[in-house]
Amino acid sequence: MKIENLRKSYGDQVVFDGFDLEITEREILCVLGPSGVGKTTLLKILSGLTPYEGRLDGIPERVGYIFQEPRLIPNLTVKENLAFTGGEAQKIEKMLEEIGLSAHAEKRPKMLSGGEKQRVAIARAFLSDSPLLLMDEPFSALDTALKMRLTDLFLRIWEKEKRTAVFVTHDLGEALAVGHRIVVLKKGSIALDIRADEENAKEKLLECLVTE
Repeated sequence: MKIENLRKSYGDQVVFDGFDLEITEREILCVLGPSGVGKTTLLKILSGLTPYEGRLDGIPERVGYIFQEPRLIPNLTVKENLAFTGGEAQKIEKMLEEIGLSAHAEKRPKMLSGGEKQRVAIARAFLSDSPLLLMDEPFSALDTALKMRLTDLFLRIWEKEKRTAVFVTHDLGEALAVGHRIVVLKKGSIALDIRADEENAKEKLLECLVTE
């Protein structure tokens, strides 16, 4: 999957101007950067939610999108929310077991905790048939312990299907825990593109993030 010569602006505010990025299939790409640098805009472009100029190659028409808020359908039960993406009944049952919510299958979202709702949102994205998952700071509103549990859950589910994922975060530790590859965005361009398992990756990322 490739983004070539991407251009995007909001009025006089230029977000991207000649931006290029290659996304490796079956890899979790984490995108780091300060607020306002274009991380969410990048996801919206990949999902087709906002117009742009430039070229996107190999991006599927259907994508799974996990937002910071779960965005479940309030009048549907947990099971019905999962079925909404077209998931088969057997797969839904297995996924409910995987996320530990089999006993809550008939509950509506208002009866769930924040962490339980986000588990449903993760499961819903994986039950879709999209080969690309877009994740916009999905754990940022959660406390540290819950964030770690949901990170482990996400990686456990990912290992079974290995979908291509673009994971936006402002948390360096989260990026290193989740990503195979990490890019840092600054002023509409890539300031650093590094493998998470590369030697001294954390130090290089820290240096890049604190340097203007």
